[in-house]
Amino acid sequence: MGMSYHKRRRDVLKTVGVAGAIGLAGCAGGDGGDGSDGGDYEQSLAVLDRVDRESDIYTKTSLMLGVGEYDHEVYRTLGDLREVGVDVVTFGQYLQPSRSHLDVFDYVHPDVFETWRAVAEEEFDFLYCASGPMVRSSYKAGELFVEALLREGRSPEDARRHARAAGGD
Repeated sequence: MGMSYHKRRRDVLKTVGVAGAIGLAGCAGGDGGDGSDGGDYEQSLAVLDRVDRESDIYTKTSLMLGVGEYDHEVYRTLGDLREVGVDVVTFGQYLQPSRSHLDVFDYVHPDVFETWRAVAEEEFDFLYCASGPMVRSSYKAGELFVEALLREGRSPEDARRHARAAGGD
């Protein structure tokens, strides 16, 4: 291979955030709750698209639920992410980091997270989706999935099972 496994894993899984809590800056209240614009949705998609076109790395991004998003917005975002080549997506519960940040609109039921996981993997064909109230953008299961896929040569389905078992999904 010529390159250490750890360097390869680091180079393969890059996380690029999508603007705003769920990537819908204009639809989810405009900003991240801290007075900044949280980035631009189209600009974020352009970065993800460029990474997909100009490299051979897997890309992962995360969506936080519970800020007042509508199902059709999340669905559209998933479609946009697949269109620009994102491979791995995670869903987590937005938690207000301080009083100066956007309020939590809703605490999302665990069944909803499972529904979005199924939609992401089965309908949109993401390689992997970690989804649950305690999942964060840095969720270890994404790395476990890539490790199982690359180092162990598992199929995407086996890599998903491995990551879920090891990550407690």
